[in-house]
Amino acid sequence: MTHVTDVVLPMLVLITPLGAVVLAVASAIRLDHEID
Repeated sequence: MTHVTDVVLPMLVLITPLGAVVLAVASAIRLDHEID
């Protein structure tokens, strides 16, 4: 089970910031469309 957590934890650490960036970009695009 230790190997599973060793693989999952780094993945979560990498995916979480990427998800935040994607949400930020998506919200920025929505704002641009709303302004237009």
